[in-house]
Amino acid sequence: MRTHYSVYLTKCVLFFKKFFGSLQNDYVRIIGGSLLISTLIFFVPNLYGEGYEGIKHVFQHAGTPSLVLILPLLAVLLLKPVATSVTLGAGGDGERQQFPRIQFILIR
Repeated sequence: MRTHYSVYLTKCVLFFKKFFGSLQNDYVRIIGGSLLISTLIFFVPNLYGEGYEGIKHVFQHAGTPSLVLILPLLAVLLLKPVATSVTLGAGGDGERQQFPRIQFILIR
């Protein structure tokens, strides 16, 4: 299972790096990536951050394994690599303190 998941993550990163690399305008790349990440986080808030808090929250608030427990976990499992790949492809490196670098590009 771990091998398949790592292949999925790698393919996502390569796809989004190629996609965002084809965009010549820095503004379009950064704003497009921001919109994609914002949309993902709006619909699946557990994607924000490293994901451990969201997973811990799901386990604390669910008594028995049910659809309410399984769906958020599946969403995080499937969409976290996409969110990470979009972040990397759009020019971020996943750390919050790197956003001033992106703001510098936007101000330029």
